[in-house]
Amino acid sequence: MPNRIVWDKTGQRTYLVNAGKTRPVMSGSIGKVLAMARNASSSTTDQVHQAYPNAVESFSKAGWLGEDIVFREVSGGPHLRRMQIEVSLRCNLSCSYCYSVSGPFRKEAIGPDIVRPLIQQADQMGLLQIDFTGGEFLLEPNWRTYLEDARSYGMEVTVHTNGTLIKDAEAAFMKSIGISAVQVSLDSHIESVHDESRGHRGALKRTMRGLDALQEQGLDIKLSLMAHKGNLEYLGDTIEFMARRYPKTTLNVDRVIATGGALDYDNGLTAPEFWDFLRPYLADNVRAGKVCESANLLDFEPECGVAYSLVYVTASGEIAACPTLTSRESADFTGPDIRTVDLPTAWYDSEYFNSFRYTNCENVSKCAVGSACGGGCRSNAYVESGYVTAPDVMACNINKNSTVTFVDFPKRYLEGKFGAV
Repeated sequence: MPNRIVWDKTGQRTYLVNAGKTRPVMSGSIGKVLAMARNASSSTTDQVHQAYPNAVESFSKAGWLGEDIVFREVSGGPHLRRMQIEVSLRCNLSCSYCYSVSGPFRKEAIGPDIVRPLIQQADQMGLLQIDFTGGEFLLEPNWRTYLEDARSYGMEVTVHTNGTLIKDAEAAFMKSIGISAVQVSLDSHIESVHDESRGHRGALKRTMRGLDALQEQGLDIKLSLMAHKGNLEYLGDTIEFMARRYPKTTLNVDRVIATGGALDYDNGLTAPEFWDFLRPYLADNVRAGKVCESANLLDFEPECGVAYSLVYVTASGEIAACPTLTSRESADFTGPDIRTVDLPTAWYDSEYFNSFRYTNCENVSKCAVGSACGGGCRSNAYVESGYVTAPDVMACNINKNSTVTFVDFPKRYLEGKFGAV
């Protein structure tokens, strides 16, 4: 699979996706000189070499001028760097808290006539990363084709799955084409707890088999441990068990919030409940996180890149701001339809994205850790307060609270206190 280089002209940033992973950003004129060297005609090649001899020599040694490099230029801003595609709401499990309320009988889906052109459009826009999700992504008959398409452009590709359909052959295929990471969701290492949360007997055994197959192939695994009222009593033991069994795995403990199925079953956690549980476990390999975390963020860009560098395409064809800020949450979050407008038009020209763009925590620019925090999760903020510009109280506590007691940071902000505790 080729490597990918993307030059964002407006941001003067150059990105390298090498061996399926997005590397550190290169700033300055690297992208400009590289574009000149790659696009030089026979009559201007010598001029480029004479003007930038050291740079051209370095590019040649690195292999960046070869035909196996996919090079893209981004002329407009903001640069769309990450896209998540929800191919279907069909799932072989029935998780009570599912934000999209996926399940075995859901029919919503976008097929190859939509997904494959969408990947092509994203390639031309200079996209760096595509995440494929569902429902259960591996139920999609074309899942291998989608992964191959994205990797053929050199993009970083991740798969989000419940892990139950992964066997040796599936894991070996993902490894062979250079999948960056596989995100697997889990409720518990205790069979009765996990299977009850997932609504299907035997779900844990199949997920563990999938995790073992991924580990055997040496794939990067990201475990998304769901925290909710139904498993919180046992989740600490699960964190310790999974850390021992999969020592190279990142454990993202993801709070179930009051949205989607969690509203009907009332099993979401409040921010204080989640903090009280999570605080003792936070470490380098254990963190509070969602599947939509983005890398290479700009200063004060929302933590996930929502509407700034990230889009989420739902199984109904809606081009939305993020997985949970869609029309399923509120009509106010209804995005353009991919069936009636292409991705570039939706991203650059639609009223929806132009009005949502740069939405962030109202305090991010004056907060002591605003740049590092990125404002937290806009969906969390909305669920907690009803406002997408409100502080994400969990992000505040994770980034600014050195104590073991939950702090009501919004109250402190009203008093003009924006520092750490």
